[in-house]
Amino acid sequence: MQVVGLGLTALDGPVHFWYVTVPIVSMALVGLVWLLRFRVRLARATRLLLWLIPASWVLILVFGVVFNADPGSGAQPEDTVAPLRGLVATAGIALLACVSCVVFAQGQRLVAASFALLGLWIGCWFYFVAVMSVSGVWL
Repeated sequence: MQVVGLGLTALDGPVHFWYVTVPIVSMALVGLVWLLRFRVRLARATRLLLWLIPASWVLILVFGVVFNADPGSGAQPEDTVAPLRGLVATAGIALLACVSCVVFAQGQRLVAASFALLGLWIGCWFYFVAVMSVSGVWL
């Protein structure tokens, strides 16, 4: 349940910066309509990498909940650097998946890029909130 709460907190960023979110979502919707209209299927590797992006979001949020450093609770973890390294590694996996899905997309690079950009935009906010949770410093 805490993972869902942290995820909802992370979605405040894209809502606050709606002027960036609206064009990104519009581009992804145009890509989806393009795929559905022309009955184009993305390659298996591209689809797998596109599904890896939201999977990394869940992993980032789990890191944020498990290694939570709430300053009000008084129970501080002895080491906050190791969880931050795990978060950086997970964000690196998400970034690599985004870049790889665009590179592996055969003939549909613009569509894959629009989905990957949406994944990066939302994923950056998930990462931002998880780092605040792990470090114990909330803005």
